[in-house]
Amino acid sequence: NGQNSDQNLAKPEQPQPYQHEQPKQTRDTPTNKEKFPDDQDKEDKEDDDNEDQQVLSPEDQANCLSSWLLLYLTPLLKLGATKILEPSDVGPVSQFDRATICHDAVQSLWIKEVARSKEANRKAQELHEAKLAKASGNPKKLAKLGKFTPTPPNL
Repeated sequence: NGQNSDQNLAKPEQPQPYQHEQPKQTRDTPTNKEKFPDDQDKEDKEDDDNEDQQVLSPEDQANCLSSWLLLYLTPLLKLGATKILEPSDVGPVSQFDRATICHDAVQSLWIKEVARSKEANRKAQELHEAKLAKASGNPKKLAKLGKFTPTPPNL
């Protein structure tokens, strides 16, 4: 009897990963286009509009609280606990992490830094030349001042 009661215990079911699958169409099930042929042109226009729109990442769709607490990662973490993640499971990259946006931001900051560095070097060189003009009669001071070396932009 002890063995039978152990066998009767149901094993806990493994959680199934969340899947974004469309219901399968069969020959017996008409598609929406077959049901409503007049709406076909409207659907074609909607498909064209959807191609123009980019798919947003969960990070971009998250509200303020979800972003702070990283709650938008919960479905992905649950899926990762049940199977090995594939690139298609992760979804699109956030718009703010895309290469073009990051490149443009770094490029504009670099241009500002180079301009700041050139202006600082111009002022430092004018100051150095003024000190050289003052010390023109004293070889010790001239040797101490040396040659002006510009500073490179900060990375």
